[in-house]
Amino acid sequence: MDLFSRDSGAGDSDESCEEAGPFRIIWSIGIVRAMKQRIKSQASQPAFFVALIVASPWAMAIGGCSEEAEIGPPSIVVMRAVGSMPAAGDIPSDPKASGNDSFSSEDKRMLNELLVLGYVEGSNLAPEESLVTVHREELSYPGPNLMVSGHGPEAILFDMQGQVLHRWSKSYQEAFPGSTRTTWFRGERYWRRAYLYENGDLLAIFDGLGLIKIDKDSNLLWATNKNNHHDLFVAPAGAIYSLAGIAKLIPSINETELVLEDFIVVFSPDGNEIKRVSLLQALLDSEYHGWMQYARNEGDIFHTNTIEVFDGALTHLSPHYRKGNVLISIHGLDAIGIVDMKAKKVVWGMRGPFKLQHQPTLLDNGNILIFDNLGGPEKFSQVLEIEPKSGEIVWSYRGSAPGEFYTFCCGTSQRLSNGNTLITDTAGGTAFEVTRDKQIVWQFRSPYRTGAKKERVASLFEVERLRPGFPLDWAAGGE
Repeated sequence: MDLFSRDSGAGDSDESCEEAGPFRIIWSIGIVRAMKQRIKSQASQPAFFVALIVASPWAMAIGGCSEEAEIGPPSIVVMRAVGSMPAAGDIPSDPKASGNDSFSSEDKRMLNELLVLGYVEGSNLAPEESLVTVHREELSYPGPNLMVSGHGPEAILFDMQGQVLHRWSKSYQEAFPGSTRTTWFRGERYWRRAYLYENGDLLAIFDGLGLIKIDKDSNLLWATNKNNHHDLFVAPAGAIYSLAGIAKLIPSINETELVLEDFIVVFSPDGNEIKRVSLLQALLDSEYHGWMQYARNEGDIFHTNTIEVFDGALTHLSPHYRKGNVLISIHGLDAIGIVDMKAKKVVWGMRGPFKLQHQPTLLDNGNILIFDNLGGPEKFSQVLEIEPKSGEIVWSYRGSAPGEFYTFCCGTSQRLSNGNTLITDTAGGTAFEVTRDKQIVWQFRSPYRTGAKKERVASLFEVERLRPGFPLDWAAGGE
C-alpha cells in the first residue's frame, strides 16, 4: 500500500491558487456586505463590518498565492458600516460571551471568524518525482513518519520507504456537526498540525478553528472550537497546550480597528480548557515590552506559530528552562521567547537574525533549533542552531546551492537522536533529512496535488519522524 493507493479525497481542493483569487475576493466582499446588511437591520445600534485585505503567505486565499506575492503578516482592515465604532470592550475576549453592548453574540462570533484565514493548500508547481526519492539507510535515522498537508483533513503515517502504515481523516463538518461557522475558511479543509498517541489516538488542529481528538479508526472522541491555530504540545502528564486567537478592540494598540490577541490555552486530556494566558499581556508585563514598537497596529499583530513546553531536564543550564515554561515563536515580531506560565510573563527573548521564523526547539545541549523562513542570504530560507546566551549560530543549513532552499510560509525542523536534522519545506512539498555535514540522506516528495488541474504540490505542513519502536500494533499497515 503506497501513498497513491487512493485519491487524496478528503477535502481535496479542485481550485488552483491563481484561478481562485478573484472569486474569493468577490466571495469575501459578499460575506462582508451580508454582514453589513445584518447589522444595519438592528435599528439605531452603532455597528461596523470587517473587510479582510490579506497580503501574506499565511492567508493568500484572497487575491491568489504566487510565491512572488508580498511577504508579511496579514493586514486586516476594519471599516465602519453605519454609526460609530464601539467602545473598547464591546468585542469580548470570549467569543461566546454576551453583554449589554451593540452586538449580538452571533455578530461577535462572525467578527472573530472573519479575522482568521488558513494557509493556502498549495502554491509551488508539482515536481515530476514523488514519494521517497533519496534513502541512504546507513546514514539516516529510522522510524515512522507522520505527515499533515494541505490536500485534506487527514494525517498519514508512513515508513522510510514511503509505504502507508495508517491514516486518519475527519472533516470539519463531521467534527463539529451543526456548526454555524462560515464554510469558506481554508482552515477547515486540512489539518495544520497533528499529534499521535501510542495507542493510535490522534489530536489535530483545524487551523484557526478548533482542536479535535480521534481514535485509531478516526472516531471522534472530543472536539473544541477555541480558535486554535498553528501548533499543539502534549505534556508528559497529559495536558494539551495550544495557541488560540481572539479578535478584539485594544485601544492602546488601535482605537478603531480590531486586532488578534494570541493566547496559550491549556486543556485537560479530555478537552476541557483549564488555563489561558495572554501572550500580549505576557510581553507587556516583561522587560521585552519594547518589542511592541515592531508590532503591527492592526490585524494579526503577533501571528504566534509555535508552542513547546519544557520538561525541566535542562534547568541546570538555565532557570528559564524550568518545567512548565513555554517556548514560543512570535512570527510578527521576528522573535522567540520563553513564557513563565505561573508568572504569566515573558522571561527570556531574542529577536533575529531570523525573519518570519517557525518552530524554535530546545535541544538537549541547550541550544535552540529554528526554521528561518526569510533570514538567509538574499532572503532565502535556512535552518539555524543558535546558542541562546551569545546568539552565536553554531550550525546552519541553507541548501546545497544558493537559493535552492526557500519556503515563504510554514516549515519545520526536527533534530533527530543521531544528530541529523529533518526539515519540512512546506511550499515545496518536500521533507528531507540532512547530516551534520549537510548531506541529504533521506528525501520525501509529497504525491498530493491541488489546483484545478492538480498542477501544484499540496503544502506539506509537517513531516515528523517518530522514534524507532514506536508502538504500531494498532496500525492498519503495522507489523
